[in-house]
Amino acid sequence: MDYYKKIESSNCLECGKAIYNGRTDKKFCSSDCKTKYHNQEMRNKLRRQKTLLDILERNYEILRLLLTSHKKSVPLKELNALGFKSDFCTCTYMIQKYRIYRCYDIEYYLSPTRVYNITSCGQGQQQVFQGQE
Repeated sequence: MDYYKKIESSNCLECGKAIYNGRTDKKFCSSDCKTKYHNQEMRNKLRRQKTLLDILERNYEILRLLLTSHKKSVPLKELNALGFKSDFCTCTYMIQKYRIYRCYDIEYYLSPTRVYNITSCGQGQQQVFQGQE
């Protein structure tokens, strides 16, 4: 008798070995493979989060430097050269027909060629916007 019947073309997600016996939705051939797989998934997730936070921190530092040098409008090309990534922000919202972007406590408008109206939000404004979201 064949006690180890192969489950319908199922292979371990970690090592690729054929999976015999067990539930039909079994994904791993052993607990070691399951642990390795989930540990790698967690490392990948943490790496993506760190990358995102690094981008946001870089954007914030660039905007903060612009604020301290009293620049309210800058060509997007110049910001991109400094490492600014316009696709990343912590919040966006609309006021009338204008979209306002935020990177933590700094607000700005974004056009296809410029970042302008760069301002720092006061504590009172932050509380109002948090309540609206």
